[in-house]
Order: sequence, then structure tokens, then C-alpha cells
Amino acid sequence: MNFKTGFFAVAVMGLLVGASGCGNACDDYTDAVVAKYSDCGVDTSDGSSSDGSTAECTDEAAALAECLTPCLDALTCDGLSGKDLDNATAYGECSTKCVSGG
Repeated sequence: MNFKTGFFAVAVMGLLVGASGCGNACDDYTDAVVAKYSDCGVDTSDGSSSDGSTAECTDEAAALAECLTPCLDALTCDGLSGKDLDNATAYGECSTKCVSGG
């Protein structure tokens, strides 16, 4: 899997988990993803028609969101776009550790 695909998968997972409306961790991560994308000029509208249902924010999802938030905070717009490969790599390594439980 290439970096852009991996990054997109992690970001989408964060949006889906965070969209659940659970306590602070999931909501905070979702807000952080949307803010980061918005700050970097990335459109965050999904264009889908939702039935309003949400995913449950489990303890595991909340822990993952808490782990991913500092990774996202350190990601720059140049890292997000791939212009700063060192920053993009650092984000990928950080988020991979979170997802793999490391």
C-alpha cells in the first residue's frame, strides 16, 4: 500500500470513528481531521446522503483517536500534500504505531 492510500485510509477511519458522536476523544479527533484538512485546503464534504446513523465510539476507538491526535497535530500541510516527505513519513510512522497497537 502506498503512502497516500495508507494516509487516506487512516484519515477516513478517523472520520468514521469520530462521526459517532461519542465522548471527547472520537469527536476531538474528527474535529482535528476536519480542521487540518480545511486549513490545508482539502474539501471535507463527502457528498453522500446519510441516514443519520452513527458508529459507536468504543473504548478501543477512543484510545485510537487519542493516539492519532498528536500524530495529526504534528502533520503539516506540506506533509499532507506530500511536499514535505520527512513530515509525511513521520505522520505515517506515528499513525502506524497507533493502528498496530504499538
